[in-house]
Amino acid sequence: MTQQIVVQPLTEEAFSKYGKIIRIEPDQEPLADNEALVYWEKMVEFEPDIPRTIGLLTEKRREMVLTQMERHQKAKEWFVPVSGECVACFAEYHDPDDDAEVPQPDKVVAFKMDNIVGFVVHRGAWHWPAFPITPTATQLVNLRRDTEHDDVDVKELSEQVEIVLS
Repeated sequence: MTQQIVVQPLTEEAFSKYGKIIRIEPDQEPLADNEALVYWEKMVEFEPDIPRTIGLLTEKRREMVLTQMERHQKAKEWFVPVSGECVACFAEYHDPDDDAEVPQPDKVVAFKMDNIVGFVVHRGAWHWPAFPITPTATQLVNLRRDTEHDDVDVKELSEQVEIVLS
């Protein structure tokens, strides 16, 4: 059986369950605003004492069907779009420390990741590599060092989820 979900508008409120959106014009007062620059500080706060690394991720256009999801139980993850347009999927989560937790197909949401300079995924939030709308979509990914070796929890969905563009 396949469940269908429609891509929804990306709002801070809708995304707040899974992470934080970083807009090109933040909704807060800048620390500095003068003739040379405008600077907003502390847009992303990472866990102290966790070494981080930056990778480059290019997703390839493919059928927009989700069969599994992943999460990282040890730290947040930050994506910074570089090129292309994409839809990213997330699912409700409860306890990042519960090894038995699985993503539920009826709790999956999809967002078109546009008009942003980045998004942070909460520790434990279910997600999957984005589905490009363009031939490819590329992001810089800031994550905890060695995540790929010791913090990738992938679980199969009990049914497929087909993503439909509105």
